[in-house]
Amino acid sequence: VAVGGDLVVTVAHVVIGASTVHATTSDAVEHVGAIVALDTRRDLALVSVPGLDVSPVVMADSRVAGRALIVGGARSGTVEADIRRSVPIAIEEVGGQDRYQRDGYEVEAATGRGDSGAGLFDDDGFLLGVVFATAADDDRTTWVTASSEIEEVLAVGRGSEYHCDEALSKIVRSE
Repeated sequence: VAVGGDLVVTVAHVVIGASTVHATTSDAVEHVGAIVALDTRRDLALVSVPGLDVSPVVMADSRVAGRALIVGGARSGTVEADIRRSVPIAIEEVGGQDRYQRDGYEVEAATGRGDSGAGLFDDDGFLLGVVFATAADDDRTTWVTASSEIEEVLAVGRGSEYHCDEALSKIVRSE
C-alpha cells in the first residue's frame, strides 16, 4: 500500500527474507524497492520505491464494524469485505518466538495466501489497515493490522528497528 512519497507499507513476513523487493503500481508497472524499516513485532515493513511519488494516504479512525474493500491482494485483487469486529491481536514476532499484541480487525472476505500486504479501505478511501493473514480453518476470515499500528511505524520512519544492509545483502537490527 503506497502511503506517501516513495514509501509503501507491507507486512514484514513477506519481505524479511527477500534479497529484492518488487512493487507493482496500479498501472501495472513493476519497480524495485528497498526495505527501509522493519517492525517484526507489528509485522510491518516500509519499502522505498524510487520514482514513486504519491500523495499521503489518509488513515481511517478505528472501526467497530462495517463495509470495506481489500485492495491490492496479489492473489485476490480487490474484494469486498465486512469488518466483523475490532480486536487485539496477539501473535508471535516475525522470525521470533515472543508474542506481542497489536490492534487489528477480524474481517469477512474472500482472501487467501498471497494477499498479505493488501490494504483495507473504508468507503471514503481511507486506509483502515493491512491484511496479514487468512484463517487456516475458514477461508472467509481475514486478519488485518490496524492503521494505528501503521502510523506508529511511519512515526519512527526509515531505519526503525531493522534495516537492509546492502553490503551484507540482508536485514539487520538497527543499532
